[in-house]
Amino acid sequence: MIGVPKASLIQIPIFRAADSPIYTRKVRYQRVGLSLIGAIALIVVIIATAAVWLFLTNPVTVATAVSEGEVSPFVRNLAEVLMQALEGLLKYL
Repeated sequence: MIGVPKASLIQIPIFRAADSPIYTRKVRYQRVGLSLIGAIALIVVIIATAAVWLFLTNPVTVATAVSEGEVSPFVRNLAEVLMQALEGLLKYL
């Protein structure tokens, strides 16, 4: 219906033509953007948690990597921690 106010969640009248779509491309892109940001944030949190776990459980490797400037042992151990966590999760499921 043309000219009939629609109430939103915050009770502000919104006028919309009957032939206009409710969801636009902008809304769809916002949803995809939020999902993508959420997925990236989840990956960052997982890697950060694994790094902290490695600092606590294997500080010698971390100290050696920092003092020598070699990050490969640190990255290798970080990958091992992530794989062990994934294996544990898969065993649980």
